[in-house]
Amino acid sequence: MPVTEDRRAAYDRLRAERPRLFVNPPGVPLEIVFDEELQEQAGDIGVLYADEYLVLVKDAVRFPSGRIGTYIRTVPAVDGEAVVVFATAPDGRVALARHFRHGCREWHWEVARGFAEPRTDGAANAAKEMREELGVAPASISFLGRLDEQESEHRVGVYHAVADFPDRPPLTGDAVEEGIDEIILVDVPELRRMIRMGEITDLYTLGAFALAVVAGVV
Repeated sequence: MPVTEDRRAAYDRLRAERPRLFVNPPGVPLEIVFDEELQEQAGDIGVLYADEYLVLVKDAVRFPSGRIGTYIRTVPAVDGEAVVVFATAPDGRVALARHFRHGCREWHWEVARGFAEPRTDGAANAAKEMREELGVAPASISFLGRLDEQESEHRVGVYHAVADFPDRPPLTGDAVEEGIDEIILVDVPELRRMIRMGEITDLYTLGAFALAVVAGVV
C-alpha cells in the first residue's frame, strides 16, 4: 500500500518537532528506518490518527533478521508529563474514584490521573487532576516515581498528595463528565483487601500503590 502524502508529511513534521521519539539507540533490535525506498517497501507508514490527547504512529522498521516491516505505537499529543495521583487524607485514608472506562466498557476503582498538559509541570498537573476528579485542592504534593508504558512513549509521573477530604467527597461537574460516579476514602487495610480480591485491577493504581509502599507513604 503506498504512503499517503498527508500521513507522511505529518510523520516528518512530528520527527522534526520531537526527534527524541525517533532515536535509534546503539544495537537496537527494532531500528526505525528513514530511507525513503525502505519506507516505501515497508508499506503504509506515517501518522495514522491524531487528536488533542494521542497520536497514532506507524513506523518503518528493520527487524533483527533484516526484514523491513512496520510497527505501530501511540505517543502523547503533548510533549509533557502525564500524572497519577495517590491522594490521601491526613489520617492516611486513600481517595479512590469509581470510573467508567470507555476502552474496556467497565467500571474501575482508581486513583486520579490525567494526560500531560501544555506548559504544565507534573506537580501542577497533579494538582489540577485532583481538583477536577476528586474535588479538592492538595495541601502538599511530592514526587513518588515514574511508570513507563512500554507500547507507547507516555511518561507518567506518580505523585503523593495530601488533602483535607470531607468524609463523603462530593462529585464535581468535571468528574461526572469524565465518567466518575462515586469517590470514597478507604484505609490501607481495606485498600489491600480490594487489591487482593480483584476489586482494584487498574494498572496505574496498582503501580502508584507499589511506589507509595516503597516510599513509606503507606
